[in-house]
Amino acid sequence: KVRHGGGDNTLSTLEKMKLLLHSPIEFTDLVGKNLGYLHGDKACVYSCNPNELHTPDYIDENNNIEIIERWDGWEGKMCTAICSDYVMTSGRHYVKFTVTSNDSWGEDTFRYFYSRIGIMRPIGLDSRITSRQQWCPIYSPIDCILFSEDLLEGTFAEHYRTDTDAWGEGDVHCCLYDDFEGTCEWTNWDSQEEGTHTDQRWDGMIGGSYVHDTREYGLLLDLDAGTLSMYKDDKCLGVMMRGLTGEYCWVANILAQAHGRPEQQNVRIERAPVPLEV
Repeated sequence: KVRHGGGDNTLSTLEKMKLLLHSPIEFTDLVGKNLGYLHGDKACVYSCNPNELHTPDYIDENNNIEIIERWDGWEGKMCTAICSDYVMTSGRHYVKFTVTSNDSWGEDTFRYFYSRIGIMRPIGLDSRITSRQQWCPIYSPIDCILFSEDLLEGTFAEHYRTDTDAWGEGDVHCCLYDDFEGTCEWTNWDSQEEGTHTDQRWDGMIGGSYVHDTREYGLLLDLDAGTLSMYKDDKCLGVMMRGLTGEYCWVANILAQAHGRPEQQNVRIERAPVPLEV
């Protein structure tokens, strides 16, 4: 694990710069059922629901969903892919996320795919966590889905084997862009009652994507300014979050609510230069 921007004294400054400029960004930790690497590529993750719940019986002649008696609810699992080995501690960091949801209402099956992309605190992950069927950094603090079966006593740091002193004074522990709604979601893991903020609008927000296609987003994390800015198609939309301090890593949260092929439902992360302002 390399902390880009400082905090890792085992590497020289030159070695850190080489890693920062040339090392690939990969989703090194996957948490949740039906989450995998597309063709073994750790920079691209997919999630598909093997339960073919939606069939032509649920789609009418106008291509609309028709709820009938045999409909028994959505069967999605919320999964999370984390770039745990790329920890950002200071400076400016930019990546591009490519979200592919080429799912359509076809003759054979209906597919639905949600994704949220952003940042979260680096945490310790062990088999107790990675073996879970689903986990979300927004909705799964220590008292929620993650430990619903074996609720434990102790602090957040003890559960996640994490040095929370490195987080600084900021209370934004996870911040995600909702690809479907276009809103910002963030959470304070230290607060069990008032820690989750969803559907938060922000200056520059243009709304989400309801179509089935491939979309490119950029995220600029500026830890010197404490901001997270959102880009779409190489155009800066605005600052989505302020007041960020301490360490973060990139993350993608995915929900596949119906059957689909991996090539149709995936999220890719890659290093990219910050787009020039025009």
